[in-house]
This record gives sequence, structure tokens and C-alpha cells, in this order.
Amino acid sequence: MRSLVLVAALIAITCSVASADFSVVDPSNCEVPSHLIVVGSNGSYGDIAGTFSVVVRDFNHRTMNCMVEVWFADCPYVRLCTNQLSSGLTMSCASRVMSRMSDAGGAANFRVIGDASPAGCPSDPPGRVSVYACGVLIGTATVSVLDIDGDPGLSGNDLSEWLAGFFCNSTSPRLDYDGDGTVGGGDLSVWLAFFNGGGSTMGCTVGSCP
Repeated sequence: MRSLVLVAALIAITCSVASADFSVVDPSNCEVPSHLIVVGSNGSYGDIAGTFSVVVRDFNHRTMNCMVEVWFADCPYVRLCTNQLSSGLTMSCASRVMSRMSDAGGAANFRVIGDASPAGCPSDPPGRVSVYACGVLIGTATVSVLDIDGDPGLSGNDLSEWLAGFFCNSTSPRLDYDGDGTVGGGDLSVWLAFFNGGGSTMGCTVGSCP
């Protein structure tokens, strides 16, 4: 009799585990790009070429509908625009956080609009954004900035600023557009691609976060 009771209990436990809901964010199953480029806009929306796409999944590798937050607290050289020209996105200047819900496929897309204060030979500390989903840290990413001359929009003056940084041997993350940890020809190629794409001709339409 005791054997039958034990077997029944084991079956009940097994069934319970098998049917349990493991809808908890699993960072190892989520997708977070290793690099984020702060872009400009065309006046209507952020540069599509700079889309930073996060995908949220649980322990069963199922996509999740979840609040995704991108924290810029560790990127002091980035000035974020108060208006990110994106519906469904919430911007907090006080905490330097932008957030939005992931869609049915678990994806949350960000096009971060902003700039950086000009610096002849920038010596910024390493900067990374922290990405959270449902309050769980799912990854970090390095951050560079296209618009670095202090005037809104991408122009030849930004290229001059980048070249000045390159020739003074700056290692500032703001100049590292390919995210490889160095400032070189690869970054120049990325900058030129954005410039020729024409999606970052304008800067903040209202203003920057203080």
C-alpha cells in the first residue's frame, strides 16, 4: 500500500513539474546587441540604420511580452533628446532611461536619438548601457555617438571632430562606431554609411535632457 502511495505521489510531482509555467526572463536566451549607436533623425523618426533590437525570452526559449528598459546612467558623454520620435516609448530624463514593451515576438526596437558635447580630444571613460526586461538585467552594450560637433544633425563638421579625435589617439567610446574597442578605419566606414544614408540629418526636435 505504501508503495502505491509513493508511486502516486511521484507521478503527481512529475506532472506538476511538467505543467509548470517557467515564464521567467532568462538572460541567456535573450538577444541584446553588443553595441548601440546614438543617431539623429529625419525630423519624423530616428535613423532606421541605428535600430537597436532586443528580444526577450524565458527559460523555455519562448518569447515574452515584457517591459524593456535601456539605462544610460554609465554613459555621461551621451546627451539624449527629450523627444525620441517613437510612439510607445517612454523617456525619463531624470534617470536617463528609455523603455517600451516588447511585441508579440518578444522584440523591442529602439532608435536612440541624441548627441555628444564637442571635445577636441575626448577622453571619456568606457560607456555601456544596461538593458533590463521585466526588471531582470539581460545584457549590456557599448555606446558610440554620431553627432559629436555640438550642432544638430550629421554633417562634415562631425567628421572633422572624429578625425581630430583619431589623430590625437583618442580611445573614447563615442568615436568607436563599429564597437571593436578601438578608433580606426572601420569606424570611419560606419560613419560614412550613416552620412550617405541620410537618416541622421537632424538632431533633437525639441531639446536635450539636462
